Amino acid sequence: MKTALATTSLVLALASSASAGGFVGLGVGTGSQLDDGKTKFAENGRSDRLTVGYDLPLGFGRIGVEGAYTGYGLTKPGHTMDGTSIWLAGRFDLTLSDGFAVFGRLGVQTTNVTDASDSYDGKGPVLGVGAAFRPGFKVLDLSVWVDLTYLRSSLDHAGVVVPASDHFATAGISLGF
Repeated sequence: MKTALATTSLVLALASSASAGGFVGLGVGTGSQLDDGKTKFAENGRSDRLTVGYDLPLGFGRIGVEGAYTGYGLTKPGHTMDGTSIWLAGRFDLTLSDGFAVFGRLGVQTTNVTDASDSYDGKGPVLGVGAAFRPGFKVLDLSVWVDLTYLRSSLDHAGVVVPASDHFATAGISLGF
């Protein structure tokens, strides 16, 4: 009983901390590098990302959850396609010093690549690593970050399921609330 009470008190104390809270971010990155081993996709422009999440401070970093929507363009012979990837992942930030941190994420994602005549859909894991900087002033809870995100999917195209992978390098900014 005492352990449960102590654990509950700790979680509530962390959740009520002034630096705990939600965040929203925008990022711009490299184009899609989708590879399913059969179809030759080529990137078409850049990728754009919208992230939302919630995190809690720890003594040595932060732990939280984030969701993201990434949109991008692709081409395959004769077609220009639009792609989207949506994920939900756990994230851990390890504070290094003076506002600098490195982070990792692990979660699940769904990918859709489509045009007027073709559609590829799949689900799988998402992995990510990156670095972030949070300035010391607290007028705004601001974070500037860069990351590399890897997606692995089992893409279904007209009933045929093939393994595929994709990755993005992204730079962005997040604002806490």
